[in-house]
Amino acid sequence: MITQNILSNNSLTKTEKIRQLLELGLTRKQVSELVGTNYGFVQYVLLNTGRSGSRQRLSDLSHSTGILELK
Repeated sequence: MITQNILSNNSLTKTEKIRQLLELGLTRKQVSELVGTNYGFVQYVLLNTGRSGSRQRLSDLSHSTGILELK
């Protein structure tokens, strides 16, 4: 239901819809299929929200352990 509300909301841009769907916990593949865009664009949006998969996990590890240093 929430997913359909996001998809049918014409006041949201495609990028905003993608962000909201990702926040619901949908996978990149699911989001790309629902929004009707390619996986790469969903990945691009994800990277630009600062919540990228492995990069974010490495950053979290760095902050918690002080061992890794990302540049």
